[in-house]
Amino acid sequence: MRRVPGRVFKTTVPSMERGRKAEILHLLRERVKELTALHGTARLLEDSRRPVDEVLRSVLKLLPPAWQYPEITAARVRFGGIEFRTMNFAPSQWRQTAKFVTSDGKKGEIEIRYLKTMPREAEGPFLREERNLINSLAEMLCSYAEREAAHSAIVQARDQLEMRVRNRTQELERLNKALLSEVAERRAKERKIRAYQTRLRVMASQMALAEERERRDLAAELHERIGHTLALIKMGLARPALKAQDVNELRGLLEQAIGSARGLTTELGSPVLYELGFEAAVESLAEQVQEKHGIAVRVRISGRGARMDDEIKFVMFRAVRELLHNALKHARASLVEVRIRRSARQVMVSVSDNGRGFAQRGVVRGRSGGFGLFSIEERLGRFGGRMSIGARRSGAAVTLVSPVQIKAGGLLKWK
Repeated sequence: MRRVPGRVFKTTVPSMERGRKAEILHLLRERVKELTALHGTARLLEDSRRPVDEVLRSVLKLLPPAWQYPEITAARVRFGGIEFRTMNFAPSQWRQTAKFVTSDGKKGEIEIRYLKTMPREAEGPFLREERNLINSLAEMLCSYAEREAAHSAIVQARDQLEMRVRNRTQELERLNKALLSEVAERRAKERKIRAYQTRLRVMASQMALAEERERRDLAAELHERIGHTLALIKMGLARPALKAQDVNELRGLLEQAIGSARGLTTELGSPVLYELGFEAAVESLAEQVQEKHGIAVRVRISGRGARMDDEIKFVMFRAVRELLHNALKHARASLVEVRIRRSARQVMVSVSDNGRGFAQRGVVRGRSGGFGLFSIEERLGRFGGRMSIGARRSGAAVTLVSPVQIKAGGLLKWK
């Protein structure tokens, strides 16, 4: 109230002004609720550690308080096969929805429902700002879903890349190991070849020396035994008158010369080998060894097969003779047994004795005297044959196997 001389006036705040202030405060509260929902949702979507279903559930809780009438507001959030709704979610004719589709085709939706009839606004009972709010939230969820999909794709691609790198590394390690093994194997083969070449050179040198010794021994044998005997026969024949006793003595000397010649012939190469065959030559050799050295040599023959080529007969016969001499020289055996078994395509010869074993006699393949076991093995190998040494406590057993025939160039006729 204010007083003016002669008049009295009553002054009040217009009711329209008070209503305007209340409306502004209401609008501000609504905007604050909307901003709170947007801010809370943004905070949730920034946390990439949360699972998608947990994020959607948390966003759902922010929706009812952001609308004008939270006490009658129901909400639902759907994305892909995931769906969350408030406890009071029920059918209603007052609905507000915002749908979205991600770049990979997944669909989502935010839906708000009022459970009672409310005053009409820009969109039924819903405010224009609430339409903007629900659209913004839908866009945020769409961006979040695409970002999560992209992150998941990146993680999957990274895992696949790591797996490929790991697999490739393992493959490279395997290949490197195989390469190292191949290099080691090649070096071992090179060492074996070098050792083999050395053995061949030693064998060639031994063969040359052996040939020289054979020529020297042959010359000595011809001079001392046959030449001396023939000289005595010549001197006996030069006598003016030969008596019956003189003739008998000359006949004995002649027989001795013939025997020596036969012995030398056998040493150089058994005529029986080419006239009567391999088995007969071995039996003849066994008889000569028994007579000359007093050692029992038994020959057992079984099976029949095709005719042996001359070169194979020669190699096998020389091998058997080498093994017999080896038994005499190194094994100190009293019994040697030779088993010959023939078949249509191969011949197998086993030479065993009751003397000292290879370890005791100090004979190792390739290191024995003369041509040695290495020479035997090399000669058999030319035709595809093989040699094996049996392990025994006493004595030794060597088995020779060879085809009976060969083709031109040394190619086998049997496998």
